[in-house]
Amino acid sequence: MELKKRGGIVNKLLIFGILFIIINTNIVSAGFFDKAKAFISGEVTQPQSVSLTVANSAPVITVGSITVDDDGIAPFDDSVVLTPDNLANPAYVSFSVSDPDGGADVDVTQGASVTIIFSKTGEDNRIGSCTGAPTLSGNLATYTLTDCLVNMKYYDAFGLWNVQITVEDANPALASDTKTETNSFTVQKLTSFAINSPITLSWGSIGLGTKNQPANTPAVLRNNGNDPGNEVQVTGKNLLGTTDSTRGILVSDFSANTAAVCPTTPNLVHNVAQTIINSPGNALIVGSDATPNPTQNLNFCLEQVTNPGVNLNPVTQQTYSTAPPSSPWDIIFTAST
Repeated sequence: MELKKRGGIVNKLLIFGILFIIINTNIVSAGFFDKAKAFISGEVTQPQSVSLTVANSAPVITVGSITVDDDGIAPFDDSVVLTPDNLANPAYVSFSVSDPDGGADVDVTQGASVTIIFSKTGEDNRIGSCTGAPTLSGNLATYTLTDCLVNMKYYDAFGLWNVQITVEDANPALASDTKTETNSFTVQKLTSFAINSPITLSWGSIGLGTKNQPANTPAVLRNNGNDPGNEVQVTGKNLLGTTDSTRGILVSDFSANTAAVCPTTPNLVHNVAQTIINSPGNALIVGSDATPNPTQNLNFCLEQVTNPGVNLNPVTQQTYSTAPPSSPWDIIFTAST
């Protein structure tokens, strides 16, 4: 009987132990099974925190509203007229930009930034910005011609230029758009040149028998526009005596060329434009950022003093010039075609 009881006790304890395990499995943490699973399958699971930040939206440029003008005064013709020797020709830009976070998000006075780039193949880029506050309306910010400026230089090539506008909002997020050719603006042709020196061509004192005498200094020409031109011409006039104007030196006694040689060709003709440089599209080199002021020398030569013929009396000792009743020589720079 004792053995049975003991056996019964053992059985009851075993049953209790099994029930305890079964019941206890309902109250243990999930980590127990995770560890068991890891032990059985080789997998490990760890808790992972998740954090997500939604950024502001990127601005979207309204390309079709870009306007470029050289004075900011109506009518606005998407055209820029340069002025000679001006390294800061203003080109004003207006455009609209929208931002889903509100127009104030692309306001340069509230932390946004705008970069404007003018570009043309073979030319240096011109870069400007906006400093004025735009007009705000909901998600739209409109920059007027008084808000944004790009400076151009007098030697910037004529023809079509492209406009690229990049807007960085106050947060920031980027958006950019480049105008197509049909929306580009035009830089007008500027045909202009200057004579750097001298103010007056001179030969000083020469003898009556002097031949092949170059001028003291050449005429130094400089293109101060954006047109390389086709030709450089000289219209000369006879030199008359300042004491006795009935006597003179014929302009045909002079020749001119870019080469520093004397004598040279062609000889000048009284009151007729004589072409000295004939180089269509390349008569005078246009400046650039690397070489802003290229020059071209025009050399003059007094080959000899001849008998002026029936219209003027022979030369005697005195000063001869283009002062009245004669008139100055003209140097002419013709536009490219």
